[in-house]
Parts: sequence; C-alpha cells; structure tokens
Amino acid sequence: MKFKNISEEMEFSQKRYNLRKDIENLFIEKNYTNYETNIIEEVKENLPADIQFEDEQTVKIIGGNGKISVLSRDITTNLLNNILPNWERENNLKLFYYGKTFKNTNSKILENRQMGAECIGVDTIDSDKEIIQLITSIMSKYKDNYIIEIGTSEYLKGILNEFYLDNTEYKTIINLINKKNIEDLKIYMKKFENSPSKEALLSIINMRG
Repeated sequence: MKFKNISEEMEFSQKRYNLRKDIENLFIEKNYTNYETNIIEEVKENLPADIQFEDEQTVKIIGGNGKISVLSRDITTNLLNNILPNWERENNLKLFYYGKTFKNTNSKILENRQMGAECIGVDTIDSDKEIIQLITSIMSKYKDNYIIEIGTSEYLKGILNEFYLDNTEYKTIINLINKKNIEDLKIYMKKFENSPSKEALLSIINMRG
C-alpha cells in the first residue's frame, strides 16, 4: 500500500494495530490461547523436488547449507500439523493466531496477514456459536452493515494438499475419513510413512469443532 506522507502511514498502522488488539482481547476474554507458528517450513525430504515445488505460488528459500525451505502458505495447516500429532483426545483446545503468509506471483512475492481461531476437541455447535458471536462483536464495532459468510473449514483440504495425491488416492482418503474408519485409514496411509502430515491426518477423525 502506498501512502501520500508519513502521517497517513502512521495513522493506518495505528488503526491496524488497534483492530488487531481488539480482536485478540475478545479471544482472550473467551479463554482462547494465542498460538504462534513458524514462518519457515521445512520441505518433505521423502518427496522428489519436482513434485514438492510444482506449486508455482510457493515461495522457496535456500539456506547457507543449501537446504531448501518454504515460507508459510497457510497458518491453519501449519498449526494443525504442529498440534495434532501430540494432541490427546481429552484435551479441549481453543486457539487463536495471527501471522504472515506468502505467495509467489509473476511480478512479486505477496505478503498477507492471516488471523483466525481453531477449536479442537470442543463441541462443534458450541464452538460455531461462539465464533459467530465473536465475529458479530468485532464487525458491529467497526461497521453497521456487514455480511458473515459461513462455510466449511479448509484445514482438511490444506493437510491433504501436503501429500500431493492423485485423484484416486484423494477420493479413497476422503471416503475413509467420512466413514470415520480409522483402522483402514491407518493401513492406507502406510504408503506415506515419511510424511510429517501423516499424524495430523490420522488425528482428524477424532476431532470435533
């Protein structure tokens, strides 16, 4: 974003900060815990380079030792990959996050800010109600008229994208998840033994919210 002068830039920066703090305080009042993910993600060593980097929008970086990493493309997927392998079913988690994601375009690298919340192990209806109430509180403070769009979460799609599945593999996994068939899913996922997202995918059957 371009500004006419430094005063305009400082005013915009302060408004953005105030909005972020207002939203964070609302989450904290509802007992959500802040969770920070890493901007830099390690690539999957078990996949060939031509498969890993087929997404032209991924921003790649090379370290001093020649090792290739990528800049975070989605915070939700990153968060769940970190949380789910160690998540215990009896633990209810209410998390909120704020961070930057990156996308490579033909002309430049785009830097976006992403903020959101995840309820893991919490009753779906209760968590959905709470999130809608929070959104309403935030939007009504800044606008008289607004639209809330309600759709399904993208975290499952994000995790599945980590495996670079063909169409048959994708449909098989989705079918097993929909049927909550954890045993057959574990057997099927043995072919992806070295993927860091495997445990996150297996844990998703036990999630509510």
